[in-house]
Amino acid sequence: MHRRILAAMVAMVAVPVGVEWLIAYIKDENYQLGRAGIVLGVVVVAAVLVGTLQFMTRRLSLILDIAMVVLGVAITTTGILSLVARSEQRTELAILVVCLGLVLSGVAGYAVVLDRTGGEFALVATRGTSRGSVHHLGDDSAPTTLTKFRACSPSDDEVAELCRPQMNADDLHFVGYYVDNACRFHLDVLDDVRLNRFFRGEGRELRRLQYERAGRQLEWVMSKLNAYARRLDGGILVRTVLDVEQGALYYYWIDRNVYLTGITMNQSKVLVTDEKLRRLANKIGHLPRGGTDQAEPIQQVVGSD
Repeated sequence: MHRRILAAMVAMVAVPVGVEWLIAYIKDENYQLGRAGIVLGVVVVAAVLVGTLQFMTRRLSLILDIAMVVLGVAITTTGILSLVARSEQRTELAILVVCLGLVLSGVAGYAVVLDRTGGEFALVATRGTSRGSVHHLGDDSAPTTLTKFRACSPSDDEVAELCRPQMNADDLHFVGYYVDNACRFHLDVLDDVRLNRFFRGEGRELRRLQYERAGRQLEWVMSKLNAYARRLDGGILVRTVLDVEQGALYYYWIDRNVYLTGITMNQSKVLVTDEKLRRLANKIGHLPRGGTDQAEPIQQVVGSD
């Protein structure tokens, strides 16, 4: 956010001052520094207004983007008017100004669209992971599918071995392991016939693809939430449970740029699955997450069968 504000302030100073200096240079006139001072003063006032808006609104990012669009349109209009004036001496400069205005307004307009539509969130999913190699484990009574991607290393195989015993058609249905926002592998029991009631019209392969993409999108969401969590001096979020209408989606921070995701489709097993993943994350990582890792049975306290 602060970098965006700084970039906007620099652009507001550099663009008009640079244009005026070029005009003075072409006309072989001495550039008056007083003009630069006026521009700088206007930008300072604008910075004060932006600082005030930061405390008055939660949509500062959108306001800045719209301001950049307006600035780009104004620059483009100025360049077009200069072209209409048909001044041979200023033709090249006018074309340059028009191009600069179009680029500025186009980029800022695209940022506005992303902000209003949540397009940035959707773009995370389009950065697709290459097709992984599929390994079918277990037997027909308890099938487990392991999908490994190109970046999967021997150390990741060790993590997969820790995850595999936790998979169960009753609670934990999907686990994904991510490094640098790229999935190294995911395990699932979606082919188990006991889960047929959760698939009405959607195939298992499509659901796997959706779950893998959701893991990457979840990291994007966490990065936004962490920006606010850090202001509370409590550090980043290390465990997040999205308890939805049908099951839950889990996020566990393991290490820097390393995290684990889990999914259950069974609403009555949300707490059981959470405890399973907590213990699993403690085995994989080095950050204790409360509770105990002793082998006592896990019981659903709320919403039990």
